[in-house]
Amino acid sequence: MTKQHDNDFTFNFPGLTQVGFQERDHSISSGQPYGGVSIKNNNTVTIKAGRHKTSQVAHWFDDVVQGGGGIALTYSDTSPEELNFAVRGTLTLVINNVTYTAQNFVLAQGSTTTGGNNWWLGSAQMSGIKHSDVTLDYATAIVKATLGYVTDIVTEDPVGAIEDTAKLIVAAVQKHKVGSGEVPFTLSTSNNAVELLLFQVSENHDTEGSLLTGTYTAP
Repeated sequence: MTKQHDNDFTFNFPGLTQVGFQERDHSISSGQPYGGVSIKNNNTVTIKAGRHKTSQVAHWFDDVVQGGGGIALTYSDTSPEELNFAVRGTLTLVINNVTYTAQNFVLAQGSTTTGGNNWWLGSAQMSGIKHSDVTLDYATAIVKATLGYVTDIVTEDPVGAIEDTAKLIVAAVQKHKVGSGEVPFTLSTSNNAVELLLFQVSENHDTEGSLLTGTYTAP
């Protein structure tokens, strides 16, 4: 029997006061109900949908994050085999009175072999961190790859402290050895700047440990 559930995913960032998510499109397993996206308690995205995983939804997820990547709880999870649903849209995070915006951000849910539900985050502009042994050189390459997605905003030679961002990534990954990915966000305070945000997926269906890692501007 099909049943619609409230599927909650919570964003945790220091200073976060409001989350927004404007859906662009979605994929859900055939025959399952879908009731759209809403916000709960200012920091939780609720996706009203059935839970039945299929490869069709996983393929859709892979297609829409192509060129970037997706992350789940563990580093070995780089591409889902089956998913219950996936939703793509504009994610906004109000942190310390600044609105950070990422287009075409994807939230998706699958399930584990033990019967629980697990979440995937992804974007065509996400640089996923593939293992827990992250060196400063590796983190620096992640930063540069992420900035490569937004050369139209900050040019190919942006102003910013790449090494400082890399150090924050190394420290965060050493503290929380979970699936992690870096995504560029535009800022409400500037037309020629981006902030790089590090997302870390928690087993509690949230982004515990996630943080802002650096602002970059056009020269």
